[in-house]
Amino acid sequence: MLAWVKPGATYNVMTKAVLFDCFGVLWSDNLMGVFEQATNHDPAKRRALLALCAQADKGAIPSDNFWRALAELMTMSVNECRRHINATRQLNSELVAYIASLKPTYKIAMISNAGGDIWDYLDSDTARLFDELMISADLGITKPDGRIFLETCHRLSVLPSEAIFVDDSEKNCQGARAVGLSAIHYSDLKTFRSDIQPYLDL
Repeated sequence: MLAWVKPGATYNVMTKAVLFDCFGVLWSDNLMGVFEQATNHDPAKRRALLALCAQADKGAIPSDNFWRALAELMTMSVNECRRHINATRQLNSELVAYIASLKPTYKIAMISNAGGDIWDYLDSDTARLFDELMISADLGITKPDGRIFLETCHRLSVLPSEAIFVDDSEKNCQGARAVGLSAIHYSDLKTFRSDIQPYLDL
């Protein structure tokens, strides 16, 4: 744990950084839905998928190995598997535009539980919006582990209490709150803009 951070502490300070999840926030994602349909909701295969994703997210297996194993579970070719999954992943261009409007005032970061293939989705214009890109496979730490949030704050040179984390997983939001960040559970852009505004008004 970083020495300069006191977990659970609260500070009367203004917001200096906004940290965004990737899949489910910046990009739509329905890997689980596509997988369940392809495997007829097989519980054993679902468990295998969760274990596979956990390995990939921690950087324990290369991206190519992940896709081969996923395709085998779904009983299809790697190319077909990629095509099905990627069809569910669309960039939230309206959110990207909103992030661009925040960038002159706030430090911006992405924190994603993802393997190395995340770089296939990050075009240079989008990547430039972020002061830090925190990819779990590169760090060996996944959300909701508090260390990934603290390390992001450290790299941005902000206190946890000066940062807001945005994720579509409430579990990940709880992990961020546990180490002193504010967190917003993302559902849609309109609700998110309303939820974040009080923090930006500080």
